[in-house]
Amino acid sequence: MRVQQPMQGGDVTAIRRFDELNVGQLALISIQTRLPVATLDWEDSFNVGGRQVHIQCTGPGQLGVPHGIDNDVSVALINLFISQGRPADNTVRISAFELLRVSGLDDSGYNFGRLQESLMRLVGTTYRVSGWMDHDKRRLRRTTFRFLDTFAEDVERREELSEADQLASRKLNERSRLALKLPADIADSVRANYLKPIDLAFMHSLDYPTTRGLFRLLDAWRYNAATGTPEHQVFEVNIVEWARVCRIVNLDPDKIRRALGPAHKELLERGYLKEVEYLGRGKNQQIRYVFAQQLVLSLTPTQLALAERLMLEGVGRPQAFRLVTDIAAPHVERQLLLAQDLLKRQRGIRNRGGFISDVVKDTEGKYVHPEGIKDAGARAASRKDDDRWSERLEEEARAVANLSPAEQAEKLLPALKLLLGRKLGAHVARFDRACRSGELKAYDVHEGAVKAFARLEGETFITELLEKLRALP
Repeated sequence: MRVQQPMQGGDVTAIRRFDELNVGQLALISIQTRLPVATLDWEDSFNVGGRQVHIQCTGPGQLGVPHGIDNDVSVALINLFISQGRPADNTVRISAFELLRVSGLDDSGYNFGRLQESLMRLVGTTYRVSGWMDHDKRRLRRTTFRFLDTFAEDVERREELSEADQLASRKLNERSRLALKLPADIADSVRANYLKPIDLAFMHSLDYPTTRGLFRLLDAWRYNAATGTPEHQVFEVNIVEWARVCRIVNLDPDKIRRALGPAHKELLERGYLKEVEYLGRGKNQQIRYVFAQQLVLSLTPTQLALAERLMLEGVGRPQAFRLVTDIAAPHVERQLLLAQDLLKRQRGIRNRGGFISDVVKDTEGKYVHPEGIKDAGARAASRKDDDRWSERLEEEARAVANLSPAEQAEKLLPALKLLLGRKLGAHVARFDRACRSGELKAYDVHEGAVKAFARLEGETFITELLEKLRALP
């Protein structure tokens, strides 16, 4: 099957990452961040995408069944397998540090420990599945597998280490080199392109493992493999059945609502969901999801820079992306400057981001500068300045480039922290100092970041930036 980019409402996404469709739809991993210690296995039957599925899951003793960040790690492994050319031995070779980065997690000592536990769960959990789609043969079949066949330190790397280093390497750290073998079922399915696009950058930007797990699940359940597009704009499901699919342990309806509440809130705030509604009462109630239209992610560097400025002023990320996508950049720039000036003169505006969005969307002259252009003729004249807009931006950029390192840092660090802060993890303070001291030029970092994110190469940029930070004295 040729994997198509999903289209919806006229917007085309530029997503370049994938999820294997069996793994995504069969809900093999609980979305919950923590599970009771006694949760050692589960069994379930359900219907998804027109097929009846039965799954038995047995976890590795005290570590429990897969949950939480195992969603992040499993998606990362599928994409690493693809990016490494789908190796014939089904083995992904990567450093523990890189695996954390590709999983969207910072490289703290705490996360190395979480990664080790995650890999141990994935290699120690057995799934027995009836209803696995064999895409090559176009049939459903039964299969038994572990999400990872093997989890070991790379043999070549281990031979290079001293005995003392080999003992120390039993705990993962940034020097650990891993050889992670996917089971044939998943590897062969990836080779057969039984895949769906997934917006991994958006998934990584979500704050909580539960939100990321629910996003992955919703995105897979609404996907139509035959058409290569999202199938549902509205999705309705029984609350208890959905909790079982999410692998929520406590099936009391009130507890389910409490468990899903933070994830629903974040997906609504971030613009993936338009509405979540509970219909009915008790165990018969339904959850009704209304999906927002997909964001256009293929922004130019200019659009991304404008979106960044809007976000700094309090406009939400999804709205900022929509504004710079739907409206010509010169108009956004002019209206943003107008909104900033109006805010200085008017008091009592509580929702700063909402006000700025409204001003930017105004094309009818609803908002005018108290001392500026009011009539249509003057507005028409202002539109003639649009050709000079890009030139002016370039002049401003050159002016910033000529500032001292400390001045560059003062001007650009707020924007850089907005773009990069969460990804830099524990290195944010070191990054701040490096920019202020001139060890890194804030202007060069900002230019590089904007271009990398516009090309959807943000992960590579972050990795290279962290390597530079580590190399600094």
